[in-house]
Amino acid sequence: MSVITKEQDIMIDMLLQGETISDIAKKIGVTRQSIYTWKDKEYIKAELEERRRQLKKSAHDRITRDICTYVDNIKDLANNSTDQRVKLQANKYLIDQCLGTATTTKEEINVPGTSNKDKDPNALKKEIEDIKLQVVK
Repeated sequence: MSVITKEQDIMIDMLLQGETISDIAKKIGVTRQSIYTWKDKEYIKAELEERRRQLKKSAHDRITRDICTYVDNIKDLANNSTDQRVKLQANKYLIDQCLGTATTTKEEINVPGTSNKDKDPNALKKEIEDIKLQVVK
């Protein structure tokens, strides 16, 4: 396993902060090509991914810690907002979170003498194209 240098450590931190390659190279005192070369090394990629994972976990933990506050805020909007659209969206969000998001169902039309399950998708596509051609004529 290769050891990450101080410059590479700084580069990884700056990449995670969204800094440009040019800015990183200037700060560290290396060429842009050096940054690209370092970024291609497997041990650098692995370290970058690990730090990303840690940042995501840290952010998730902070959000989870305050989840009751967020729910209370949404409940307050749902109950007390003067804008009816905001109230509706807040209520809808809370209901969706408790009961699941409503989905629409596809209605199947059964034509006597035919079976939709036996229809070939390509045949259906051809039928639609034929209908379009008839409409154009």
